[in-house]
Amino acid sequence: MPKQNTEEQLAALNQLYALDDEPAITQAITQALRSKSSRIIAKAAKICEEKLLYQLEDELIASYQRQLKQKDANCLAKSAIMRALVAQDCHHVDFYLAGLRYVQNEPGWGGPSDSAVDIRCSSAMGLVSTTYPRAMVELLSLLHDPEPNARIGAARAIKYGLRYEATLVFKQKLLSGDEEPEVLGECMSGLLTVDPDYALPFVATYLNSSDDILFELAALALGDSRLDEALVVLQAAWGHTFAIHAERRRALFKALTLHRSEAALAWLFEKLEHADAGLLETGIELLAVFKHRLALKDRMGEIVAGSGNRRHHALYREYWGD
Repeated sequence: MPKQNTEEQLAALNQLYALDDEPAITQAITQALRSKSSRIIAKAAKICEEKLLYQLEDELIASYQRQLKQKDANCLAKSAIMRALVAQDCHHVDFYLAGLRYVQNEPGWGGPSDSAVDIRCSSAMGLVSTTYPRAMVELLSLLHDPEPNARIGAARAIKYGLRYEATLVFKQKLLSGDEEPEVLGECMSGLLTVDPDYALPFVATYLNSSDDILFELAALALGDSRLDEALVVLQAAWGHTFAIHAERRRALFKALTLHRSEAALAWLFEKLEHADAGLLETGIELLAVFKHRLALKDRMGEIVAGSGNRRHHALYREYWGD
């Protein structure tokens, strides 16, 4: 029987999704994880992740270790294996600790780039799910990684850690700052998740910041928290004089939309009843995520009709589908 090429092997692996024979699937995936092709290994690991083949944990780890000694461009195979192990709730602490420190610089235009960021992020998520007592200490280091996406991944993992440790780490990072706004946004959201009672007044202080970026990050984090108290804070911010600033007003409107509560939506639609042209344009665009709700769609249609503005009508048709 002629040896299959890579594409044929990938096609054969895809057929496993429809197969209801666990021993046969296990055998096929085991063989694929021992391949020398990163693409085949990555596909096999993806199937492990989706089918939760817990019995292949040792094979996944062994395959990962082999890839450390082979050429795995862009960490294709190793990243897929790490994601599969996290999904399968692997508790191999030393494995995750090594992953947290793994860097793979590859040549590219403008200089080398690190392709192992996803590995470090997955390792962080895996480590925090274990009982390792120093997990938060390790994640704190990743929160100061040179790569912004690694810091973002660290923040997303930290919110699954112990409450008070996570609160301390998030607050420390917010006070020290970061050149990447998304990192700070993740820290604000994480803080509101792990310790909402403490976090809400702390995050709300950023609504008094002279920095427009920090203002927007705080507003969006508060809105996305969907806390009842956050709605009150955002409504109060709207009433401040700086709320007439176009960009800040848009940020607050988006934050209130993210809250998604009936109270928030009722408040926003009430504002649109007497809105200026710019605010109504913002409302037509941002509230379109609710266009499947016929009552809201009809109400927006009535507000637009009452405005008598052709641009509003055009925007309504564009965003709301009429």
